Amino acid sequence: MKQTLPFSLKLVPIVILWAGIQSNVLAQANLVPFRPSGWSAPIVVSTVEDTTLDALTITATDRLYVDAAVLNSGSASVSASFSIQFYLDGVLLGTGNVPPPLDVNYYIYYLDLPLEPLSVGNHTIRMVIDSGNTITESIESDNEYTKTFTVSAGPPIPNLTPYTRNGWSGKIIVSSVSGTNVD
Repeated sequence: MKQTLPFSLKLVPIVILWAGIQSNVLAQANLVPFRPSGWSAPIVVSTVEDTTLDALTITATDRLYVDAAVLNSGSASVSASFSIQFYLDGVLLGTGNVPPPLDVNYYIYYLDLPLEPLSVGNHTIRMVIDSGNTITESIESDNEYTKTFTVSAGPPIPNLTPYTRNGWSGKIIVSSVSGTNVD
């Protein structure tokens, strides 16, 4: 089953003090994966909504929720739209479009992008920022982030198959007398 992601964008400013930018350097944006305060990583994979911490364990029956954040760490605002693509195990899940502006030291984030349960094994989610390469950046090589996580089988499901106990007349006893083990 192909999964797709619904996108809902949030814009948040952060405060970073710059220690002197040289005036002869061309001001450019730089879009990078970003770990906001209180987040586990730039991409978070959880089994519950409304958290920004990675799940400690993920089982094959868990619905997953993905959070991701992107920062403009450059010296100029982003003045054009750009896209962010998300891949699961190399297959495109979806593309989010980010409208301008994205000012210097501001970040955008996605919360609780839902994923259906995954098969047992290792999986990767990859975020490609400015996937269309529409933004001229000071560093073009830092636009991707990959998160690897493991899905386990989880606890075994109990086998509740009826059986005949020694001395009983069947697997299920139907009797009008309390305490009997025969029909």
